[in-house]
Amino acid sequence: NAPENNGWLHCDKEPESFEILRLPPIELAKIIIWMEYSLFLQIPFCEFRHYTRVQNSSETPHIYESIKEANSVALWVKSSILSADAPDERALIIETFIDVARETRKLHAYQPLMSLIGALNSGCICQIRLTLTWSLIPKEKIGALHELSKLLAVNNNYCLYRNELEHVKKHEKNFYFPILGVLFKDLIQLDSKSNTVFTGERMEISEYKLLLISKTI
Repeated sequence: NAPENNGWLHCDKEPESFEILRLPPIELAKIIIWMEYSLFLQIPFCEFRHYTRVQNSSETPHIYESIKEANSVALWVKSSILSADAPDERALIIETFIDVARETRKLHAYQPLMSLIGALNSGCICQIRLTLTWSLIPKEKIGALHELSKLLAVNNNYCLYRNELEHVKKHEKNFYFPILGVLFKDLIQLDSKSNTVFTGERMEISEYKLLLISKTI
């Protein structure tokens, strides 16, 4: 079973609630990656196949838990920032999460990166609302955030993200954690284009199709 977070994502205004944010960015990045990836690993192959047909996470419990954890991380990031009382405190927390996001990219953990960047670019955190807070953040950090946001942009079907992921797969052949939403989208498209054979009440999936799905995952 995947470990429970035991409340480590909980955040309020008490000083001890922010202790985890004092960890080095690389260590905090590893914790977030572990929390999300440990659940991703539990998704059985049959759930990926079933999701391509029903496109409903309520019928795929392991996928549901993975999505839930990703949303939990994003919620924690937003809560941590908004729970700080002063603009300078919020700015320091935002800087921390930008540094953590950088580390997740270095580790090729794109799903946790999406959770972090999605939270930092959300309406309640954006520069339009927290103008004073963002004015205290160094331009170099804001530039890094813009670069990461550009990488994950939906433009041209996540073109920049897909190119980087393909480079990681071909040349580094190391750990990588794809973006769940993009992965599911690709599986659904693959399912609609590949051959599925119906025999009576039974649906058989061709070996070629199974191979394509396994390579996508």
